Amino acid sequence: MKKIFIFAMMAVLAMGALTSCEDDYADATSPHEYSESENPPLKGSDATNLVSSSVKMRQAEAGREVSTINLADYADQIQQTLGISLDEAINGLSDGSVRFLPVNPNRRQWDKTPANAGDNTWALSAGGVVTDEASASAIMQFIPSSKQVQIKLTSNAAAGIIPVTFGLVKTDDSAYSKNIRIQSLVTVMDASVADVAVTIPKGDYASNTFKFSDIAKNIEFAFGETNLYNIAKGLDTDNDVYDVYIMNADGTLSGGPGKYTANGAGYWLDQKMNIVSWGKDDFALFIEPTIWDDEKSDYYADGGGFNIGRLSNDTPASGSVLNLSIVLKKHDAAATDKTLTINFTLTFE
Repeated sequence: MKKIFIFAMMAVLAMGALTSCEDDYADATSPHEYSESENPPLKGSDATNLVSSSVKMRQAEAGREVSTINLADYADQIQQTLGISLDEAINGLSDGSVRFLPVNPNRRQWDKTPANAGDNTWALSAGGVVTDEASASAIMQFIPSSKQVQIKLTSNAAAGIIPVTFGLVKTDDSAYSKNIRIQSLVTVMDASVADVAVTIPKGDYASNTFKFSDIAKNIEFAFGETNLYNIAKGLDTDNDVYDVYIMNADGTLSGGPGKYTANGAGYWLDQKMNIVSWGKDDFALFIEPTIWDDEKSDYYADGGGFNIGRLSNDTPASGSVLNLSIVLKKHDAAATDKTLTINFTLTFE
């Protein structure tokens, strides 16, 4: 009798344990409901839910240059991932069935932080994470009416890549399993490097002038100089503050004080950008500072610039496109001081 009672009790406990396990199993498989204070992890693979592009932005134009992402360019992907059209997604923002959210690329999760830099505008760190506006390297603004996202750099932006990532999600479930993610890899171009295109007209000794005022922000970044008059004055070889060098293909520098071969701190070059003298074999083009304003008998108030020209109507040949890189350095620069590199793309008519 005692054995029967013990077996009965064991059976009751076993049934209770099974029931408890079933309850636990049901709880464990129930989808988690994310509250507004929780940031859900990204659902869906990058192969199916992420579209990516790249853009270059200039550090020297921070706050002025705008990079625009048109969501219409991704209308097909939006239809495939969300199951609705771009117009329907935009309309869904009004009733809450669709949300626009930044993405934290480091943690791979949505970021529900409210817009903190204006209407539908978020401040982003160098790593692409929402941060306070004072610390931000970039500002991202969503403009539903034009179906665009605009990106601007801030003065904090350093040379490198900022991953600006955002997306649209359907709010059918709190995990946002239906979503599209868009990423723009913003390459911040070092302000101590300027890319410049110059067209040289036809004719013997024909030339064109590039003005320092076109890269005033780069000059300010490299040398801390805002008065371009001082750049013109500083390029005078009689009292040089700045020296001019030719950058070779391997990144080394040629020329400098005592090695100029054209007027002032200038050079005659062959078409491989080797420094040569006028009249030597293969001499083809020249670059020299233009710094003196004859009308005012003084240095150019706007800094002047570089005069770049060709030897003749045929040299370099019409249609040629040559690349020339020069480096400006302070005459007494320390090894750690900034320099200014100007990459010229020269097109000969």
